[in-house]
Amino acid sequence: TYFNPDEYWQGPEVAHRLVFGYGHLTWEWEEKIRGYAHPLLLAAGYRVLAATGTDTPRVVAIAPRLLHGVAWGCADLAGWRLSARLFDERTSSWALCMLLLNWFSFYCGPRTFSNCLEAALSMELSLIHISEPTRLLSISYAVFCLKKKNIIKHQKINCKLYINIKNSLKIVTKHI
Repeated sequence: TYFNPDEYWQGPEVAHRLVFGYGHLTWEWEEKIRGYAHPLLLAAGYRVLAATGTDTPRVVAIAPRLLHGVAWGCADLAGWRLSARLFDERTSSWALCMLLLNWFSFYCGPRTFSNCLEAALSMELSLIHISEPTRLLSISYAVFCLKKKNIIKHQKINCKLYINIKNSLKIVTKHI
């Protein structure tokens, strides 16, 4: 099923044309106002299918959705792993349950829109960045303070939390 034609025109159709030499390009591609990052990623998958002889119409149609679904699943897994590191087992189990039962993830995650893949990769990369051991202590400390509601009561904790957030933002902006 699909709910918007751009699901195909943004990536799979363009990638198909790049690899197999035929397919329709919409006006956005003719006018060169779209970027090729997403279609090139899909085209790499199509090249693998062509090289292995598994480029049947059915597989070519399903492969981009599988890629997007796997990326979205990895984002859910990254979210669960972060919650497992920050909270107790019961809380992280609930987080996993909420991630897996989210209707938006099921419906839109495997869609072949470029922004669906961007969202999944952004979540994964940000959660990986947040969960690095050097940042985990700062985040755990901030979560502990929020749980105990000591941030407003104690000026020292406010100052430390501000410094940790400020340092984390410096590191993030340095990598961008």
